[in-house]
Amino acid sequence: EPAATVDVSTELAELGQFESWRESLLSAAEGTESESVVRVVVNAEAGGVGLGRCVLKEAGLLRWAARVLFVVKPSEMSAAEALAVVDRGPCVSRGVVEVDSEARVCVRRHIPLDESAEPCVPVAAVDGRVRAVVDVATRGQLSSLGWFESPESESSPASGLAVDVAYGALNFKDVMLASGKLSKEVAGYGLSGGELGFEFSGTVAGGGMRRVMGLGRRALASRVDTDERFVWEVPAGMSLEEAATVPVVYATAYYALVVRGGLKAGQSVLIHSGSGGVGQAAIRIALARGAQVFTSVGNNAKVAFLLERYPALAVEHVLHSRSTAFERAVLEATNGRGVDLVLNSLAGDKLAASLRLVAPHGAFLEIGKYDLMMDTQVGLGAFVRNTAFHGIDLDQVMSDEALWAPVHALVVEGLASGEVVPLPATTFAAGEVEAAFRYMARGKHVGKVLLEVSEAANGGVPVTAGLPRVLSTANTVLISGGLGGVGLELARWL
Repeated sequence: EPAATVDVSTELAELGQFESWRESLLSAAEGTESESVVRVVVNAEAGGVGLGRCVLKEAGLLRWAARVLFVVKPSEMSAAEALAVVDRGPCVSRGVVEVDSEARVCVRRHIPLDESAEPCVPVAAVDGRVRAVVDVATRGQLSSLGWFESPESESSPASGLAVDVAYGALNFKDVMLASGKLSKEVAGYGLSGGELGFEFSGTVAGGGMRRVMGLGRRALASRVDTDERFVWEVPAGMSLEEAATVPVVYATAYYALVVRGGLKAGQSVLIHSGSGGVGQAAIRIALARGAQVFTSVGNNAKVAFLLERYPALAVEHVLHSRSTAFERAVLEATNGRGVDLVLNSLAGDKLAASLRLVAPHGAFLEIGKYDLMMDTQVGLGAFVRNTAFHGIDLDQVMSDEALWAPVHALVVEGLASGEVVPLPATTFAAGEVEAAFRYMARGKHVGKVLLEVSEAANGGVPVTAGLPRVLSTANTVLISGGLGGVGLELARWL
């Protein structure tokens, strides 16, 4: 039998009474025997369920949590009536229970879903295509990756272009965002906005068979809204699957090496992660323009791949990146001078070793994200030889028309001249989203990792329905605390 009951069903009418009520509960708990239960009666209209769960976690009450039972009742029911219903119901002595107007007792419990049950519901198609986008339900858990319903259309710039996506490409930034190693807030600048997906190929919606490849926000989707400035026509003879390997890697390599690095024939270049997407694009551009190329990879299989695919590479210039031994190899090959340009994607001590390899008047071109986001410290002594450090981020470049125009033009010229060639790719089906992300996270791939999207657009994979849009656009909504994180996100969604 409970030794004490505190009825606060009327005292919560004013929030200012909370502290006095809290003291009443503490006094009741401390004045009872160690095995007794203190029962608190709260009106449902006063937010009783949430109140009970929060109060029992407060520091002052935490030691009494195992002996306090919150009874949440309708306002028209008295505390005595509610307690009588609880006494007749299931034996519950702690936590929160609810009594409804029909004198039934509800106890909230976690019940695992039937694993065989389908968690997704059908999502209606628009113009024959399901509007779906790849996202992660829980940031940091790749197992929660999947297809989710997306709005019928995102807001687009005045010169907007809607593209029905055939293939979406994964980049390391996507893996870092999904795995929680890079926060959406930190990465939420530029065109991508911290969303998954940035690169695609497909056909222009309503544009006949106009095939394009390009860049756009939330590009791992059945349809992406982008801008004419950020797409390129897919050349005849190039498949859409091949085209999806081109945009990010070549735009990044051209901007880093040519625009920022000022690459010229006869110069020397060190390209880390040479078997990756940007690495291969950079190798091709540098070799085509008459540069001496050093590159590093993670294992012997990747060494063999590069030597076979790019026969102009010298065997002794393909180095290993698992340690800083590449530093000595480059210095020996260049008689201690180093290289004119370093295209870096390595972190930690390998970044520092690479920085020491920049020759006088040379440039260090950083395309890696980890050290930049972690604000890794770099000694100023590295720049005493009139060298430069450039942080390379395509998102930032695309927001500046003066910077972006020459990059777009370089890709156009490269497609016409044959300097731009599609990269090898590993392609996953639409239903293998998690597998694609995990494969890329292991860093064992060569070239690009693609996701084939058409199956999702045609309704062939489960798509989790989004929240129902029940608010009329004629309504006016006041958001209290609207400048906080939740408020801003709610405002964006509305």
